[in-house]
Formats: sequence, C-alpha cells, structure tokens
Amino acid sequence: DFNWDIENENDWYFSDINWILSDWEEFNWDIYWEEFNLSDIDWENIIWDIVIELDISPEDFIDYILSILGQSFSWDNFFMSQSCIDDDLALQGGLAGLGIVVEGCEDGLAYLLGMGYGCFDSVTIPGLSPEPIMPSVVCCESCEEFIVEGCIDSTACNYNPLATTDDGSCVYGEVECFVSPCSVSEDPGVDGAYCVDDYCGGCCAIWYSSNGSFISNSCETNDTNQIIGFWYDADNDQYVQVTDSTIGLYSFVDEMMCWYYWEMTYENLGNGLLLVDDPEDGPSEIQATVLDNGDLQIIFNSEENESIVLSSINELPDIDMCNDNGSVNEGCDDIQGQWTYFNYAYMIIDDFGVKIMFPEESSLCYNVFTLSYSQDENSDICQIFFYDEFSGYQFDFAEAFLNDDGTLSVTSTNSPDFPDTWVADDSDISSLEMCVYGCIDPESCNFDPFANADDGTCGLIDDCGDCQVPYCYDMLTNTPYYISEADCDEGIWIGSDCENNEFCLSSSMNPYWNSGCISLEENINSLDLLKTINVIGQNSNIYQKGFKVYFYNDGSVRKRFVIKSE
Repeated sequence: DFNWDIENENDWYFSDINWILSDWEEFNWDIYWEEFNLSDIDWENIIWDIVIELDISPEDFIDYILSILGQSFSWDNFFMSQSCIDDDLALQGGLAGLGIVVEGCEDGLAYLLGMGYGCFDSVTIPGLSPEPIMPSVVCCESCEEFIVEGCIDSTACNYNPLATTDDGSCVYGEVECFVSPCSVSEDPGVDGAYCVDDYCGGCCAIWYSSNGSFISNSCETNDTNQIIGFWYDADNDQYVQVTDSTIGLYSFVDEMMCWYYWEMTYENLGNGLLLVDDPEDGPSEIQATVLDNGDLQIIFNSEENESIVLSSINELPDIDMCNDNGSVNEGCDDIQGQWTYFNYAYMIIDDFGVKIMFPEESSLCYNVFTLSYSQDENSDICQIFFYDEFSGYQFDFAEAFLNDDGTLSVTSTNSPDFPDTWVADDSDISSLEMCVYGCIDPESCNFDPFANADDGTCGLIDDCGDCQVPYCYDMLTNTPYYISEADCDEGIWIGSDCENNEFCLSSSMNPYWNSGCISLEENINSLDLLKTINVIGQNSNIYQKGFKVYFYNDGSVRKRFVIKSE
C-alpha cells in the first residue's frame, strides 16, 4: 500500500497529485516485481512532491532500476539522477577566473566546444574545481544532445567506445551477446570471447577476446591469401611487402638519398577485407583484390572509391636503406652544453638530446623542438638527427664539431640556412617562454587565454551569432582547413580582414557565413593544427616533404619527417 499522506499541500495542486499518483498506482508492477526485486524498496518513504515536481513516470523509475541492477537502491540517489539542472553561476564564475566572460551554461559550453573540448572531456577550470572537471557535471541539460547511452565498460563484450553514459546494458562472459545463428560460428572456447556479424553471409564468424584482440576467423572458405608477396606502387614510387600479418612500405627519401621502411599490422577478415592498424592514424578497413591481370587493387574508401593499383614483382630490388637502430644520445661529450647564435637562438646539448630554440618573429616567445645525436667511435664529428620512435630510423639533420677557438660548427645539408657557427653561452634562459599559438585578441569570439603567439585565426561573430573562424579553402577538394595563413600556400585564405581582402569571412565568397543560421561547431572543432615550421623556425608548407614541426591549439607539439605528400 502507498502512503498517501502529503505535507505542505499548498505547494501544489491536488489534481496534479491524483494524476501522477494514479499513474503509478495503475502501472502493471507485477511483471517487474519479482524480476527486479522491487519488494525490497521502501515504498512508504517516497517524497511524492518531488515525484510530481520532476514529473517522474513509472517508466522513468523502471529505466533507473535497470541502470543499477546489482547495486543498492535509495530514493535520494534516484531523485538526484532525475534532477539534472544547469548550474549557470558555477560555470560563469569558473571561466571568469580565466578572464572569460559568459552568461551561463549555454554560451559557456559553446566556448568550450569551440576550444575543442567535449562535454565529457576533463577540463581544468581553476575557479570551478581544484581538479579537472567535465563540462557535463555543471551543464548537464546543455550537454544532453551529446549524451550517447550504451555500455561504457571496455571489459564487456558489448562495450560501446562512443557511449558517454552507461545504460546498464553491459554483458560479461557470455559469447551469445554478439552471436547470430550460423553454422560457422564456432565457439573458440576462450572465456569472455565475443563474435560479430560480418562477411560470412551476414552471420557471426570472427571472434575477439574480451579486450578486443583478434582470436580466429571461422568463415568456411578455401581461399588462400593471394596478396602475400612483393608489389610496386608506381604512382608513389614505393615498394610494398605483404606477409600474413604485416604490410611493409619502402619509400624513397629524396633529401636522404635512401629508402625508409615502415609497416602496419593487419587482420584478414575474409573475402579480401583487411583491418589495418596504422601507427599514426589508427585502425581502418581496406579492400584488397587481385585483378585478372595479376595486379593488386586496394580500395581505401568504398564510398568515394579511392584506390591504388600495385603491380606484382618477384622480389625486392637491391635498395640503399636509411640508417636504423643506431645509438641515440650517446657520445658527443665534448660539445655538450649551452650554445647561442648571436643571443638570438639557443641550442642545448645534454644527455637527453639536442634542444633548439628559435624566437617567434611576431611575439616574445620561443619555438622549441628537440633532436637526437650520436657519435662514431674515434670520430670528432657529432651526428645530429631526427629520431622516429615508431620505426627506429634516424633522419640525418646536421654534423657538429668543436673548433680550435672554442666555437661550434654545425653543417646541415638538409637545411642550408641553419646557422653554422655557435658560441658557448652561460646565460640564464629559464625564463624564456615557449610559444602557444592561437587567437590572442580578447575581443575575438575565439579568444584563447592560454595563447601567447597570434596565428591569425581570430574569428568574427556573424549575424546568426556563430563564431566564424578563418580557414584555408582547398579548391581541388572543396574543403576548409583550419590552419594558419602561413600554411595556406595551396589554397585561398579566408581571413577576418574584410577591408583589404575580397576573400574574407563576411564576404559572399564564404559559404559558411550565416549558413541558414545553423551552428558551425563541427567546423570549429576541427581547428587543431595552428602552425607548421621547418627545423630553423621558418614557416613551412604542410604539403612539402622534409622535417616538420606541428603546433596545435592545445599547446602540444609534434615532429614528423614527411616522406610523401599529405
């Protein structure tokens, strides 16, 4: 029996009470009572005014019970789960501590999304929380559209990596969770294994362990793996070697006059479909087909039919490979220390490598990146190089040696403009600030309070209230790239200077300006690469080969040796 006694009856109308309570009373509890053990719930202490205020239905209650199966139940926790309200003042006060003025959750969340943070990413907001906090914690209602329900436990066989909120659907140790009837769906006998519907006539055949690693493919097929062997890619001038588990690529590096090798692992899913794990870009599926003429066709994007064709060769030709597996940061003891080039640039050589610091032309900060070194036995010359951690290969950058007058000579064949004479320096450079690129105009809609070097990406508010961010427009692919103007050599720069440039954000040439007053957050979120420089700090085209340093809007820096066009 329910407790119909209600206190503070003047706070609400009895007509509402009768409706909501009768809705609960008339609900068919019998079908759930024993299954979910609802008899153990303290029905006599329900705070009915909260049930009415939050407009909680019996279906809401059942959904909550499903989400906490196996856990203890309390009415307080239940009501808390049903009463998520945006705390506008909390977010407003927190961002105010960073000099960011917002009116509440709605525009504060838009700002955080524009900075590349998601509702469920941990963000450090000192005025809001001493620890990193998710925007969804204080802006729950504003984040509702980003909620994806599902199993968030990676050890469950139905784990959903895209889910942000657990819906209680996780299943453990049951091979049936992904299995559909199929004569080839053979249980491999591994605890926690699961299977997916795939390429054997729409039934389950490919098995994975609970941590997602591949176990077996029981598709009934007698096809042999015809792609194993050596192939030549004439369009990109590279050789490809395919084994039963790896795809290795040999690419010629013009600057080094040698061949660079890197490889990807793959899983054969059957019928020519391969799951390839690229060390840079992560896993992706490709379709490999041996054509009637013996060539190998690889389709990367089935929707746009992007593909390459490789010709078969009997063996790999005799090629000169780039240096690999050499010593890293060993030797060069006589040149270790701090060096300067006219107190303009600095180079520090120590046990951890070579750190080079060049000032940003338009600000007071320094671009910083590191290289490695080694020294042959009985040689006075120190080899400075870029070390690729993925492959273990070394790409030569320069040779350094000590002169009789105590100066350091650095000769770079790849970067002839690099300063060739450095002087020992004992000045304190600990106060030099590393560059963080972004919009430094506090009046701009995408002002970055953490940036100290402007990259020309300050945006404008359009008539729809959207923050429009400058971009580089690629006419060949009809695609906007959110990079700096210095990197926009292959496209048209759509900037914020509309007085001196007909191609600007508010012009008719920008299809995104007032685009039906539809939010362009998906474009803003793509903004991550801010600046690309070469090894001596000069702005560099992202499409050119050679050594590159990439700066991103979160302050991170990545080094790459580009051996092929992007």
